Amino acid sequence: METQKSSFKINFLWIFLILYAVLFVIFYYRYVPLVHGFQAVLVPILAAALILTLRSHQWGLLFFVFVFPLINNLPYLFHIYLETPHAPTALVLFLVFFWGWLFRYAFLQQRWSHQHRIFRPLTLFALLVLLSGVITLFRFINFVPFLSSGFRDVVVNVYGVRAGGAVMSTIFSGMSYFSGFLFFLVVFNTTRSREYFTKILWALSLSAFLTFLFGFVQNYHSLKFGNSPFFVNMGRINSTLKDPNSFGLFVAALIPMLLGLGISDKKRRPLWGILLVLALVVFPPIGSRSAMLGLGLGLVFFLFLSLITAKISPKKRWTYLVLIAIVFCVVTGIFMVVAQGSNLYLRIQQNLSLVFKPATLGQVVDVGRLEFWRTALELIKNYPLSGVGLGAYIIELPNFTKLRGYAAGHTDSAENYFLQITSELGLVGLLVALWLLFEVVRMVRASRKSLRDDDPDRFILFGLISALMIVFVNLFFHSYIGAFDVKYFAWLLVGLVCLFPGLDTQAPAAVSPSKSRMRIWAMAVLIGFAAVQLWTSTHSLSLAQTTLRFDLEQNFGLYSDEEDGQGTRFNWTHQEAGISFINARQTVVIPLRAAHPGIDRHPVKVRIFRTGPVFSHAEFIEEIELTSAQWYLYEYSPGALSDSRIFLRFHVDRVWQPWKFQGIPDKRWLGIAIGEISYR
Repeated sequence: METQKSSFKINFLWIFLILYAVLFVIFYYRYVPLVHGFQAVLVPILAAALILTLRSHQWGLLFFVFVFPLINNLPYLFHIYLETPHAPTALVLFLVFFWGWLFRYAFLQQRWSHQHRIFRPLTLFALLVLLSGVITLFRFINFVPFLSSGFRDVVVNVYGVRAGGAVMSTIFSGMSYFSGFLFFLVVFNTTRSREYFTKILWALSLSAFLTFLFGFVQNYHSLKFGNSPFFVNMGRINSTLKDPNSFGLFVAALIPMLLGLGISDKKRRPLWGILLVLALVVFPPIGSRSAMLGLGLGLVFFLFLSLITAKISPKKRWTYLVLIAIVFCVVTGIFMVVAQGSNLYLRIQQNLSLVFKPATLGQVVDVGRLEFWRTALELIKNYPLSGVGLGAYIIELPNFTKLRGYAAGHTDSAENYFLQITSELGLVGLLVALWLLFEVVRMVRASRKSLRDDDPDRFILFGLISALMIVFVNLFFHSYIGAFDVKYFAWLLVGLVCLFPGLDTQAPAAVSPSKSRMRIWAMAVLIGFAAVQLWTSTHSLSLAQTTLRFDLEQNFGLYSDEEDGQGTRFNWTHQEAGISFINARQTVVIPLRAAHPGIDRHPVKVRIFRTGPVFSHAEFIEEIELTSAQWYLYEYSPGALSDSRIFLRFHVDRVWQPWKFQGIPDKRWLGIAIGEISYR
């Protein structure tokens, strides 16, 4: 029986590996830009990650730790910016690395260790993300095949985002969570000795050195080099990371870590000192105020941890704390004087100038960020238990901004990690996230207590803990949903702090107790959460209700606007397309035209349906035949229909390609042309 069970697990893992590879190929083709220069650089990096991981999981992890901070701006070098939806490069690297890691574990038939308390909330949170993601995906595709016969790329908000973009938002949000969790699992199962722990720190430090150098190139040579136009206009550097906010957090969190390494490693202290100076010099041009705040609090916390383990009396500790506070203020003042003229200095100066003037809180903090927070609170108020769904905050932001009486604006994250979680996963998600945070804090406390007060490596641990605190502070000002570089860096810190006490031992740092009762409660929470989100997704948050609520001008299956020789504006369709228009209680005239070769011998048949708000529940109206390439005026009378909008769907019996049939350099498959409608 045990042999059969083991065989089943092995076979299932191999099937999963094959499925993983197939899905990765589809994902790569769909979301990774197939630009030749970009691919010429990216593919060798991915191949190296896969080969090294297959050879040794430890070498694979070291390579990933070294590379993931260095490749996030790679698309910018080939003019692929955020306006072009694409998969973050660090995510693509992780997917290849993790596939190699899975393959190696399947081949060697090794077990994955997850005997730590942190895996209980981590697993529950992952299941919440999975449930919410599946339900939200079904919502954006209008629950195909249950509520509609096929996927319609309809408009989902007042800003004009379509269902395909919403699906992409949910997929990448899910990967933002899952890839971070899985990376922690890899670190937890790979790092088992102080020697390897040190190698990880070396790999990260060498990577940091290269990011610092690239940051200097941007600041002193060319701000546009490897940067996005948005932040170029702001005068901020991002180095090799996704954006300046990610780079600011990365540098700020590295500073206490380098400080701890410099104190502990006396032999290489000059080297760590050089890296520390480089980090401090490159920090001001980044212009990240939240990273500056986090850095200040992180350094104070580092000094506090150092004091409480020092062999001095409690009374003297308070004296030292006061002196440290004074020194810290003086150093901060000197730093700001040296940083005069930098982007960070100018931004802080602007904020401070508003404090002493009649200004609103939004002007002092950040008008955009404050609006994002208010919208998140509005979403939480309306959907407190399950939220609006994974990745859906960015989609619902324009809708709820309009409901609050403001312009639709643009799409963005909540700019606060906890508001992002609560608005998308509800209070249930927030409670589980706080449970996870509680276990991390408990883990940090246990790691600190496990070391002797005279252990020289304690300063390395203090640096890692302080770096984690800097990450935590920054989570209040940024959500980092799309910043996979930050996610991997944060989970690497969690993994290193978690494993620090148990290195060079066989016993895990903390063992999970019995889970039987916990599983029952978790199952009840998951079922209740799924039921609530399924209800809201099929009612107030459904595509049909959103269309009616905001009077969205729906359409799908249309190519971009064109104009013929007579000045008539029109859109070519795919084989199936849909349009919507205001019900003016008058006969509607819709110009239709087919240009198929041989149309005079083989007429084009067009079936027309009246549908619901998202082109489902179709009611057949009639079928027409187009026998020439001339415009045909189709007339539709709404009769006594009381709906404010009319939704029509057109199905063409065949499509044609200009490139294939006429040699014209146009590889689109065309149905019919739909002109501008009029009323009679």
